[in-house]
Amino acid sequence: MRRFYLVSIANLLLLAGCNTAKKPNDTNFTKAINEYLTKHGVACTVIGRQFPIDVPRSEQSEQYGIGPKLAVLEQAGLVHASDITAVVHGMLDPLRGSTPPQPVKRYELTADGRKYFQRIPGTLGQTSGFCYGQKGVDSIVKWTDPATVGTSS
Repeated sequence: MRRFYLVSIANLLLLAGCNTAKKPNDTNFTKAINEYLTKHGVACTVIGRQFPIDVPRSEQSEQYGIGPKLAVLEQAGLVHASDITAVVHGMLDPLRGSTPPQPVKRYELTADGRKYFQRIPGTLGQTSGFCYGQKGVDSIVKWTDPATVGTSS
């Protein structure tokens, strides 16, 4: 009976030695990538501004820019829009002065929007956006064996 336990323990140690954390395989790659994505894999759409956001009528029909993004977020129930008249401040205000009040669509966060709107890392520091998910690995499709670099054959 004692011999059976010793053989079983030896087999477990042998199997554990064959599957080290540094050996390249699907399980180890999945684990390593998921560990990274736990810290850096939040899926967000960047807004880059704080609410409320005023969009001038001239920018509301543009194909690109903040107007179309906010319109979609309104359809999703994350922001609410209202038509008002306001002074729109821009980057060129110090050079040309502020503009007179004009018709704008003011977007404000809804209760649901506040749940998902957060500060996130951006290209030039912190920015803001709506976060909607966490990235993760479903499966490893293909990988190649590690190669030694810098040695001559």
